[in-house]
Amino acid sequence: MLTFTLNLWKHITRTYIQVSSTVVEQVSVYKLLGVMVNSGLKCEDHIAAIKSKAFKRLCFMKKLKRAGVSVDDLLYYYQTVLRLILEYACPA
Repeated sequence: MLTFTLNLWKHITRTYIQVSSTVVEQVSVYKLLGVMVNSGLKCEDHIAAIKSKAFKRLCFMKKLKRAGVSVDDLLYYYQTVLRLILEYACPA
């Protein structure tokens, strides 16, 4: 059950969701199945988190390259670690 309280100017002042007489907590960002969605159904928080994760792993890949790891091993690292992060929850 979704309950709204309206003031005279037709603005919503309070919104809550109640399931089996328990009020569901309202949060600004929620992570579901690895995808972060904010209260406006935007994905800016998710994109920022993915960029941060990918950048950290890319820096580690650069360290591997400087350490003399073979191209085949670098490609394997990219395919199993970095690309997995970048492609998760992306449209085909």
